[in-house]
Amino acid sequence: DEEIKTMRDKLVEEYPDVLIDGNQPLRKMKCAPIKISLMEGAETWKMYTARAIPFAYREATKKELEELLKKGIIEPLGNKPTEWCHPMVVVGKKNGKVRLTVDLTKLNKFVKRPIHPMTNPKEIISNIKPGNKYFSTFDAIKGYWQIPLHHESQDLTTFITPWGRFKFKRWPMGLNATSDVFNLMMDQAYGELPNTKKLVDDILKYDETFEHHVKSVKEFLDRSRKFGISLNKEKFQFAKPKVEYIGYIVGEHGINIDRRKTEALSKIPAPQNRTEWRSVMGIVNQMSGFSKEIANLSVKLRPLLSNKNEYIWTKEQDVIFEDVKTSLVKLPQNSHFMPNRKTVLETDASKKKGLGYILR
Repeated sequence: DEEIKTMRDKLVEEYPDVLIDGNQPLRKMKCAPIKISLMEGAETWKMYTARAIPFAYREATKKELEELLKKGIIEPLGNKPTEWCHPMVVVGKKNGKVRLTVDLTKLNKFVKRPIHPMTNPKEIISNIKPGNKYFSTFDAIKGYWQIPLHHESQDLTTFITPWGRFKFKRWPMGLNATSDVFNLMMDQAYGELPNTKKLVDDILKYDETFEHHVKSVKEFLDRSRKFGISLNKEKFQFAKPKVEYIGYIVGEHGINIDRRKTEALSKIPAPQNRTEWRSVMGIVNQMSGFSKEIANLSVKLRPLLSNKNEYIWTKEQDVIFEDVKTSLVKLPQNSHFMPNRKTVLETDASKKKGLGYILR
């Protein structure tokens, strides 16, 4: 309503350094620059020739590099020699722009990951308490690039393009330790805030009353300012009765799977290989807690995931797969878990199949 819209506008105005858009400079988190730790005996590797860029992407690629330079994410190396040099990978987007990544495979083999735990989506969603009526979501804009990279580690990220070599001044995507470092920094910033859920760069806030929610959101934004974390202004949803969060629709009365996801999955053709099937099953497993039917059906297709079994897609599997897709479009809503209500554990006793359990 108008009160909520007015308050959202006020928050955007009050926190212009926190809630930003993609065109603004991307500030660094307020922390000491962090080093990349390498194993002993790391073998350096460098590429001398830039990968060819499709003609249709060249202009957009050059423009994206210029933007990264302007925002202080990367820096040109000129004639400075480096022990490492990686290829740049360009991926086209539907909007005509491109996504630039660097293939750091050779470096990743020797990086010592700090290993920081990350909660899985199903656990996050299941721990949302009932009784909340106001929900807000936030997105840390270009999250990894907000972490300053120590100057001694920057040359490790050198990559080559048709316009010369560059290095990262912030932690790069594609480095196997980046997610660990980012999750650690986010947990240090927000870990103890009540009514707050976080999955990498996606944050959810929720409260029972509007007054308390405003106070809670301000506390979150103050914490973001303290740690120098920038949030995407355009993706800021404030005090909604229900919100889309990490593939779910979360609201006062329960949790639904995002219908766009189930509808898209219901149109997917039969997977042609094990890699495609693993990708599909990853999504199906996320939804299996909403339906005993899906859990029972998908277990019959699970043997195809194992490399020990030959991947042969038969008519029988096709029928089961179609039944799974049909079940996806009629998933029920899950209510929030209420500890004070009677809890029923429903399971099977099959030694052979072990279909698992479902909590209701």
